[in-house]
Amino acid sequence: VHYLSLYNAANAYIKSADVAVSTARHEFYGLSMLEASTCGAFPITPKRLSYPELFPSECMYTTERA
Repeated sequence: VHYLSLYNAANAYIKSADVAVSTARHEFYGLSMLEASTCGAFPITPKRLSYPELFPSECMYTTERA
């Protein structure tokens, strides 16, 4: 029961977001970003890892290290 209340609170928080940003350097499948986009947040992800397979290019950003 305690877990369920935490889960509901987390979902309400995610659903209140307009965007979800990932700055991940390592990600197995991008589940947190999938969850956020399913809740209505616009995903902003790096153009690497598993994200190009999951989201359209409009959601991607690139970075260059100096």
